[in-house]
Amino acid sequence: MTSPAIGAYLGRAYSDNLVIALASFVAILDVCFVLLAVPESLPEKCRPATWGSHIAWDKADPFAVNSRLATLAVWNATVLVSGKLCVDCDESAGTPVN
Repeated sequence: MTSPAIGAYLGRAYSDNLVIALASFVAILDVCFVLLAVPESLPEKCRPATWGSHIAWDKADPFAVNSRLATLAVWNATVLVSGKLCVDCDESAGTPVN
């Protein structure tokens, strides 16, 4: 909760570049901590058998996610357009506001 306040103070006292560099350093430090110090919490008997096995590259489909992203983009566009229409209209009468 104090990070935005500390970032704003450092940005005013020094520069925004220092804030970005410090935030990047902390993020990298967090990732290293998780990878090195946090143990695996899932018991070995509950882990999927495929963990640690080789990837079958002929079955990998990097474009499978595109259909989901396209659906999400359509939903976002629909919400954006419907929100714009509601702002331009009087909600009670449905008539344009001048």
